[in-house]
Amino acid sequence: MDWCSKNWLKVDTKPLEIKQNYLTQTPPTPPVEKTLKQAVEGVSLGSNPQNMSLAEYLNYIILSINIKTGVALSMELQNFRNRVQEELGYISLLNPINLTITELSQIPVTLSATEKQSLMNKINFWKSKLN
Repeated sequence: MDWCSKNWLKVDTKPLEIKQNYLTQTPPTPPVEKTLKQAVEGVSLGSNPQNMSLAEYLNYIILSINIKTGVALSMELQNFRNRVQEELGYISLLNPINLTITELSQIPVTLSATEKQSLMNKINFWKSKLN
């Protein structure tokens, strides 16, 4: 018998099945509108932000999320950042605010739901640090 005979090495030539098990559902996130209503008690869009406390100013910005473009929101955050510098001086919280201003200044339209939620999370974090 020849050592290279056909029976010596059997190779299964069936094509391999590739199975991918991905999560098809994204985790539920709270609707932005509900979170907005909870966050902005006592502040309205008609208010003058210059007469508000820093926390109220952040609530004012949260109210603006559904209405303003990314560029307009970045300008509001710049005004907020300037007020923080005037009232508190330089604090480490200014760095993430500056990064967010840069991100938003690149968005000429209103924010997507994901971007809105991300911005709300950042603002809520900033509020917790300011208090």
